[in-house]
Amino acid sequence: MPEIAEQLTLQIKRIFPSSNDKTYAAWVQQDLLEQWMCRDQENYKTRYLALDVRPNGRFVVEIRTEEDDVYLEHGTFVEVLPLKSLVFTWFEEMTHAHGVTTDLRSPKTLVTVEFRDQGAFTEITLTHEQFTDRREYEATRAGWNTCFDLLERYLSA
Repeated sequence: MPEIAEQLTLQIKRIFPSSNDKTYAAWVQQDLLEQWMCRDQENYKTRYLALDVRPNGRFVVEIRTEEDDVYLEHGTFVEVLPLKSLVFTWFEEMTHAHGVTTDLRSPKTLVTVEFRDQGAFTEITLTHEQFTDRREYEATRAGWNTCFDLLERYLSA
C-alpha cells in the first residue's frame, strides 16, 4: 500500500492592475472565467458546463486538448463573500484520453481566494491545500501561475 505523504499547501500572492470589482468579477462571471481559467496550455479549449457562485453551488469546467483529451474540473463553493473571498473544493477527472473513456480522478482539494482592495490594484492570495502527492502539487502550482498570468493579461487589456 502506498504511503500517504504529509498534506501540502500551495500559496500564491499576486497584485493585479485592476479594481477589486473588476478582479472579483473575473472569478465569478462565466464569460470572463472562460478567458483565463484552466487555459494554462494555449491549445486548451475551456468552457463552463455549470457555474453557481453561492454556498453549496457547483461548478464544472470542461477542458479539451488539441489531442481531444477531455478533463473536467469540479467543485462546490463552501463560502462566498462578495469582493472579499471565495472558498471552494476542487477535483479533476479525465473522461476521455485519445478517444477512450477513462475514470482517472485526482483527490479533492480546497481552494481559498482572498481579494484585498488596493484602490486601482487588487491583491489576491490563493491558498490551495490538502495535496497528498508532490507531483500533483507541482503541476497545480505551475497551472495556477499560468492562469494568473492570463488573468493579469485579461485585466490589463
